[in-house]
Parts: sequence; structure tokens; C-alpha cells
Amino acid sequence: MDFVLLFASVFMDTIKNMCYNQFARTSLKNNKDALAFNVIGSLCAVVFFALLGASLKVSSFSFWMALFFAGVTFGAQHLSLLAISLGSMSFSVLITYLSMLITILFGVICYGHTIGFLQIIGLVLMITTFYLSLDRRGHGSINLKWLFAAIGSLIFWGLVGICQMIHQNSAHAVELNGFLLWTFIFLAIMFGIMWILTPNFKERPSGYKIKSKATLFVIIAGLFVGTTNKINLYLSGVMSSVILFPINNGGVIILSAFASIFVFREKLTQKQKLGLIIGVIAVLCLGM
Repeated sequence: MDFVLLFASVFMDTIKNMCYNQFARTSLKNNKDALAFNVIGSLCAVVFFALLGASLKVSSFSFWMALFFAGVTFGAQHLSLLAISLGSMSFSVLITYLSMLITILFGVICYGHTIGFLQIIGLVLMITTFYLSLDRRGHGSINLKWLFAAIGSLIFWGLVGICQMIHQNSAHAVELNGFLLWTFIFLAIMFGIMWILTPNFKERPSGYKIKSKATLFVIIAGLFVGTTNKINLYLSGVMSSVILFPINNGGVIILSAFASIFVFREKLTQKQKLGLIIGVIAVLCLGM
């Protein structure tokens, strides 16, 4: 049953990334649009957990952990959307989900998760994939804004995974729904404040209108973010980080790559295609 949940999470996370990409292509014109996307998405997740009957009454540990978790998720979601809007969906997702290296290392050091020879090979291959993904031949120089957003997203998603493991390996793991309800309440407030404070410059006016079709993608992404957080938070307490994060993140990388090529018709260089193949092999090694 745990692996069924894991594969469901992979599928929904991929759909979420496709929603990110569709929104970025049609409605994301400035930073204010990205913030609006995340405000509405967070509110959808709040509604999702409220409908599940999540209680606001949690321990002080879960409350303050939710605040910190919201902070790192704030950075992760915002930078993920910016990275996808600035560069290739497939490679933005690939760099972002290399965050598995951070969570694996944390699990090995803090929870005694074992790592074998194949996992070490996988880590080396992932570094190779990172290098190949930066091939910009025929496309000019590397987009430094994209690189900053992608690497920032990698770091913050790594911290998200660490928070998940800490909470679900604590005595307060049963407060999962309440913990996530508070997390998305804090997220909605954080994104809302940033949206209010961010100016809408005349030279780059907002492209997103709440009555547009793009709102459907925002709602789907918000609901799937809530659902995958619930699944992944639970799994982080019952599965080894060496198994969970490579299969989860690697599966999303592979499915997102297929989506970017066959759905969004992105063009990749031969070097980048080689990087994707090596990335798939790396994921298989990490998951064995």
C-alpha cells in the first residue's frame, strides 16, 4: 500500500508541474503573478485539509514546526515556479529534484538509513546529469536567473524533505493533518503579504486574471500540492529516505521530462538528452 501511495504521489506531482508550466506559459508575466498563483493554491490546500476534518488544535511542536515548514515550502514553491518560467520544464524539474541528495544525506546521518554501492554510483551520475543539463549550445549563455531559481529551489525542497522526516519521526506524527493545515494557512498568509507588497510595474503588467482559464490550473496545482504533501509526509515516517526520495523525485523527473517533450514540445540538445538518460539510470541506481 505504501508503494501505491508513492506512485500516486509521483503522478500528482507531475500533473502539478505541468500546471506550473501551463500557467507560466499563459499567465506568468511578473513576480506578482507567481505570488497570486501560490496564494490561491495555498488556500485550496487549506480547504482540502479542512474538508478532511483537520484540527487546528495541535501541540506547540507541530505549530512552530508548521511555521518553519511553511517558510521553506514558501521558498521552494516560489522558486520552482520561477525556474519553470525562466527555462526548460524538464531541466528545471531535474535540478529541483536533485534535492533528494540533501534528504538522503540527512536520513543517513540522523536516522541511520543505509546507503549501498549502487546509491553511491547514482549520486555520481546525478552530478554528471547536473553538468550536462547546463548545456546551452545554440541557445546563448546560461540564464543566470534560471540557474539561481533552480538551485534555490533544490536547496529549499531539500529542507522540505528534512522537515517531513523530523516531524514524522517525532512523538507528534499523529498530528499530520493539523500540522499541514497550519502549514498552508501560514503559506497563504506569507504569499498574500508578499503579493500585497509587490508592485505591478507598468512595463510588465500582470498577465493573470482570476476569472481566466488559468485559475483551473491554479486550483488543480493547489489541491495536488496538499495531497502530495499529505502522502509524502506520511511516507517519510515509514520508508527509508534512500528509497522514498529517489523513487519519488526520480519518478517526477522522468514523467516531467516526457511531458515537456511530448506535451509542451520543448527542444533539447543532444547533450541534454544524454543528461536525461543518465538521470534515469541514476534514479534507478538510487532506488535499488
